[in-house]
Order: sequence, then structure tokens, then C-alpha cells
Amino acid sequence: MLHDVGKIFFIEHFPDPYRKTFRDAEEHGQPLFEFEEDDFGLNHAMAGNYLAIRWNLPEALTHAIAYHHQPLAAPDHSELAAVTGLADYLYYRAVDMDNPETEKAAHQHGMTYGHYLFLSRLFENFNEGSLEDMTRNARAIVEESRSTITPFS
Repeated sequence: MLHDVGKIFFIEHFPDPYRKTFRDAEEHGQPLFEFEEDDFGLNHAMAGNYLAIRWNLPEALTHAIAYHHQPLAAPDHSELAAVTGLADYLYYRAVDMDNPETEKAAHQHGMTYGHYLFLSRLFENFNEGSLEDMTRNARAIVEESRSTITPFS
């Protein structure tokens, strides 16, 4: 849950400019973090890393937050960063698999060569098929959560 804390920071402190950044990324079908860097000089992962360090979170968590989109760049804890990126990817793929916009969202939260490299070390026979199985399992979890959690009124 903490991996996107930088998004909350941007939403809280720069609501209107961040809304525009978010829309631009969606419109172009490109990763949000790239538009954040262009518009703010840093992305949500970098902002989240800064917050995690200020909160004295363990280094493994700060690296997972900072590098969940680019695990190859992590100086340490690359596998945890890759798993965090996988969780991010699975969530966005699972929330609305039937929506044609899902592919755009999946691309924005896509996985890199680094993700595949580390995840293939962690998961036996990790490939597109197993990724689809994970997505279906994530979808079941999301659906189950929707039915058990009622929104605040």
C-alpha cells in the first residue's frame, strides 16, 4: 500500500496540476511517472522514497517504494522492488479486466525487463501465462473485496 504514497503527496499538495499530469499520462497512454518527472521534476516513487526515509521506514521498504517501476536501478532489495511493481501491475490489470482501457492502464503500470528478470528468479516458470494466472487470481481477490467491503456513506 505504501508504494504509491508519493501520489498522495502530489494530490494533497498540488491537486490541480497533478490532475492535469494524470490526465495527460492517461491521454497519451504513457507511464504516469514519466509525466510527473516532466511536470514536477520528480515522480511519485521518488517523492514516496523521500517520505519513507523521513518516516524512518526500513531500507528494504524505501527501496521498494523508490524503485517499484524500475527494479534494475535499485541499489539493494531489487527483488522486493520487482514484487512491489508486480503487485501494482496486477492491481491495475485486475480492477477492470473487461474494460478496453485496461490495456492502457496496464501499460502505464507495466513491467520492465528488470521486473521479469527478478520475478523469474522468484517464481518458478514465470512467464506470460503465469502472469495471466496471477492476474485472474488478483481479479478474484478484488471482486471478493468489493463484495465484503461497503463504502462509507
